[in-house]
Amino acid sequence: MISLNKELSRELQLVTEKKKQIVDSINYAQRLQMAMMPGLEEINSFVKDHFVLNMPKSIVSGDFYLVDRFATNGYNRLTAIALADCTGHGVPGAMMSTLSCGMLKNAFADKSISTAGEVLDHISDKISNVFKMDSSMKRMSDGMDISLCILDSESKILQYSGANQKGIVLRKDKTIIELMPNKQHIGYNENNIPFTTHMMQLQQGDTIYLFSDGFKDQFGGESGKKIQYKNFLAKIIEISNQELSEQKILLENFLNHWKKGISQTDDILVLGVSV
Repeated sequence: MISLNKELSRELQLVTEKKKQIVDSINYAQRLQMAMMPGLEEINSFVKDHFVLNMPKSIVSGDFYLVDRFATNGYNRLTAIALADCTGHGVPGAMMSTLSCGMLKNAFADKSISTAGEVLDHISDKISNVFKMDSSMKRMSDGMDISLCILDSESKILQYSGANQKGIVLRKDKTIIELMPNKQHIGYNENNIPFTTHMMQLQQGDTIYLFSDGFKDQFGGESGKKIQYKNFLAKIIEISNQELSEQKILLENFLNHWKKGISQTDDILVLGVSV
């Protein structure tokens, strides 16, 4: 019995050490993933004000955001604002987001690409080719949903293109303008069509909100149901008079209250940018 207890104790110690090594590796991967995305000062060098609510389900995330210079034709006034939700979450999602984030940054710097739709066409082709398999195997459907805005800081003209993921513009009078996506993801599609570039004139005081589906799909409340898109929009409108930094806190508090002890369903990412 003593020898059995010693053996069990040794096995438990080995498992504990292995778990610590895995968690340490994932925590380091999180640091690398966060380093890919712009920080507070970098984002504020491009836009008037912003907030980022980033809540991974499992330390690392399949969701990511970018705010960066858009290099087309050498116009320094163009800023790309993107939020993406890659296939999966945790380590697989993080690997996909790392790959996709790098492709997106390269597309922003490619002067042959001039519109938001062309950016999505470009990275969709790239991801489709990366995951192309031979004829004996089924093609993988990995990819991502994304909202992409390109903002001219002088004219306040906004380009928008999306893949299976909406965005919104909220006016000072609390009017919501939905930024509608194409109903196809980034990656391989059976009937692929070019992504649409929408154009709109923004007004002083407009706020752009981009978000993955993690927030609206979180279970909880009195009946254990999803928050749903309409309730998410209602909350955005309710808190829209607050500073963006305060909006982040209020959204996080609302979400945590909604959960009522239910585990987080998916990666959650919300980005708010004032114009």
